[in-house]
Amino acid sequence: MLQQLIASATDNDEAERLKTMADVPRYLNEHLHEVPVHVIPCIEGRPDNMSAVEQAAPTGGGIWPATWSFMLAARSRGLGSVLTTLHLAFEREAAEVLGIPYAQVMQVGLIPVAYTIGTTFKPAGRKPLDSVLHWDRW
Repeated sequence: MLQQLIASATDNDEAERLKTMADVPRYLNEHLHEVPVHVIPCIEGRPDNMSAVEQAAPTGGGIWPATWSFMLAARSRGLGSVLTTLHLAFEREAAEVLGIPYAQVMQVGLIPVAYTIGTTFKPAGRKPLDSVLHWDRW
């Protein structure tokens, strides 16, 4: 899938940006154990017959605004964070290690939190809006 995405790039600069974006989750996965604080947003209840990943999207509407607010508050205090679902494939094991009652409480994500190395944050490069937004037709 990543190769298809990179192949769809309109120029070399975009292809390089896509390759770099693909490296970020890989780096996070390899270094997650180095992060000093992990926040795990949870929801009481568990829909039946769905995996943790399938459950996260339809039931997360109530928790995502709070999660985003937490991340913004962390950023305002000089902390970096990112929302990931890397661990949800192992949600049951994580619940056991952390003492979360798996049958009653569903984990919906993982937010690693740490002080950032730099402060040169800037908006990401974006394509022109009219090239990605379509109204009433493609």
